[in-house]
Amino acid sequence: MAIESDIQKYAEVMKEIKLRTEVIMLFLSGKREALYIPTTVETIGLQFRKTFELIAFASLAAKAQCILECL
Repeated sequence: MAIESDIQKYAEVMKEIKLRTEVIMLFLSGKREALYIPTTVETIGLQFRKTFELIAFASLAAKAQCILECL
């Protein structure tokens, strides 16, 4: 049961990563933009940062059982 919830958490995080990547691509392509350039750049940077955090979280979620066994 714990493994299924870990897999579900991992899948949810991967979905959010995909959505954030789409936002990055929209801003980089110029199809979307904020009111002025600095906020556009900040938005792209924030999406990258959140994506990296989610990758780290997904890695922990995928290895949760292993981590608990090692403790």
